[in-house]
Amino acid sequence: MLSRWGLGAVLGICMLSGGGYINDVANAKPHAPVNIDYQITKQAVNEPINIHLILENIVDVDDLIVSIKLGDGLQAVQLDAPYNFGIVPKHQKSHINFQVSAAGDGRYRIYVIASLVTGGKTQSRNMIVPLVVGAPPQVLTKPMGRIVTGSDGAAVISMPARRVSTPESGGQ
Repeated sequence: MLSRWGLGAVLGICMLSGGGYINDVANAKPHAPVNIDYQITKQAVNEPINIHLILENIVDVDDLIVSIKLGDGLQAVQLDAPYNFGIVPKHQKSHINFQVSAAGDGRYRIYVIASLVTGGKTQSRNMIVPLVVGAPPQVLTKPMGRIVTGSDGAAVISMPARRVSTPESGGQ
């Protein structure tokens, strides 16, 4: 039960938001205040692939450490990880250039982890850099249900329901 103050606060918030729900709250996983971007310059089999990472921290940091792990099928031609940038001022861009080679045509991944130390606390942000080399085989996706047309004309995947046995239902 809400107290008068609590009910008044809720009504006041609803009135301020136009009588509807307040949708300005973002539901996101917290991460380190750093933006990670990448550029890939060549993606041919048996040729080195140039990877350029650009990191921009949003706050002043005491230490910026970047670790890079190559997915299966990739080999480092030039990779000096982990990279330690030390003290980095706010909005300064840090660059990492390295080369990898792929075993053959396919889809590969490069895993990047940026760790920031600010005021003795460490925060990390990870990112996967997708890498497509040559002409990889087509990935076939099969829907789990059947596709039907909804009342508004949109395609809808209809999946069969399955009863789950729980202790509350008596195991039925």
